Amino acid sequence: MSQSRSSAERFVFERLLAALPSDQYAIHDSVEWMAVPSAPPGRAEGEIDFVICHRTRGVLVLEVKGGGVEFDTATGEWWSIDRHGARHAIADPMRQARQSARHLVGALKDAVGGFLPIPVGSAVAFPDVRW
Repeated sequence: MSQSRSSAERFVFERLLAALPSDQYAIHDSVEWMAVPSAPPGRAEGEIDFVICHRTRGVLVLEVKGGGVEFDTATGEWWSIDRHGARHAIADPMRQARQSARHLVGALKDAVGGFLPIPVGSAVAFPDVRW
């Protein structure tokens, strides 16, 4: 794992390694992508924090957001709260994970000739948020 990763991403990576048997799961971190011609409209490029792969269970795209996280239900805006309590606007992490998953599906379908025999899902982790 890259040293430039956030502490939240390192925390999640360590937990994934501890929880998922390495002979059954492949965990790829910091996966950069560029849109393929068959991909749905959206961003032309992006980065996925983690792609977790299992031969029969499928693929999970995981976006990690560290620090405090807030969501305003009235405006649909997302905010990150740093250690000093300052709020910073961030992109919708769930939309980011879904878009990355869609682009990954497009690339995989192109690679296998159009049919993808495994499920691909997306999820978000907020490891620093306490309820």
